[in-house]
Amino acid sequence: MKKTVLLTLAANFLYSVIFCQRARQSYRNEEVNIKNFSRKIVELTPLKEPIYLQSLKSIEVVDARPDTLAIGLASVRHTPFFTISQGHFADDAQQFLNNSIHSIKGDTFSVVMVIKKFWITSGLDEEMEQQIQNTEIDSSSKKISSLLVRIEFYLKRAPDHFILYRYDTMITRNLYVSRDASTLVEQALILSLSRLKEMESKFQSIAESKRKFSREEIQAHNQKQYDLPVLKDSSLIRGVYFSFEEFKNNRPGQKDFEVDKDKLIDLIFMKQADGSLTPIRDAWGYCDGKNMFIRSMDNYFLLQRECNAFYIYGAKEFKHKKRAKDPAMGVDADKPASDNTNYTNTLQKTSKRHLALELKPFELDWDNGELN
Repeated sequence: MKKTVLLTLAANFLYSVIFCQRARQSYRNEEVNIKNFSRKIVELTPLKEPIYLQSLKSIEVVDARPDTLAIGLASVRHTPFFTISQGHFADDAQQFLNNSIHSIKGDTFSVVMVIKKFWITSGLDEEMEQQIQNTEIDSSSKKISSLLVRIEFYLKRAPDHFILYRYDTMITRNLYVSRDASTLVEQALILSLSRLKEMESKFQSIAESKRKFSREEIQAHNQKQYDLPVLKDSSLIRGVYFSFEEFKNNRPGQKDFEVDKDKLIDLIFMKQADGSLTPIRDAWGYCDGKNMFIRSMDNYFLLQRECNAFYIYGAKEFKHKKRAKDPAMGVDADKPASDNTNYTNTLQKTSKRHLALELKPFELDWDNGELN
């Protein structure tokens, strides 16, 4: 009988240690205030050889992004920073284009560039990640930088606007975000204009054949993407979100729940009618009535709002904490991955004390609810 009682107590103790440990500020700092992130300013330099357009009077830049100041997130030696423009990004992009694009005839046509997405991220591609997966590397040494771009172009002949084209792509360069972001931004802006020069001869036919839009209609179209309850409601509803749609609509699918946090895993428990608790495995996130959290790597990270954007300081991967030879793993973590062929399999067997969440800054993508 005593043996049974002791086993039961031991089992309950292990359960409480592994699954029911409350969050402590000491083991991770994902709730660091984004307002304390560093800022790295991008300075745009006009092209040395301007681009000449025949029939265009001017190019106007409109920023319809959720945050009109920040244009990227990264970290240097685990210190997060925003990549920002000197002022509002639309103003800086406008000045750069005004000084880089020259009109020859100054015709009656203008172009309006509506920037819907312009976001710089840093990271390694899959092949490089496999090559150095057993080393501690922060994003300051990751030269692979990507810029997610979506710009809608309109032809303008006052007061009418006509759809020209959409530039939607991801530009990847072997650059450092902390040092070379301005180069990436300049290249993206110029590349987005590549079709514009080809379409100049068609401006007149486009204005005669395509549907007209007013400036008010374009503005309403841009604003519609932020016409969401989660951005407009005066209060947040406490509960668990099972999808990105529930989050956007401020309408959680489960309202009676508890959250338990551990060093490497957080668990949400749903209360049943009989008072018992059932773990929820497929939640998108949750709201405690005041703050919202998103799930990533089986953890829930605080969403922090700036304008119409949400950011986190969270994780999308684990890292191995040791660099020196680790007896528990039987490999030398400082050697190239090619010399540690069994690293991945061994890592899966490593105890939790050898793993840590790799905390980095991310932006919530309004297109799909993912973290960039």
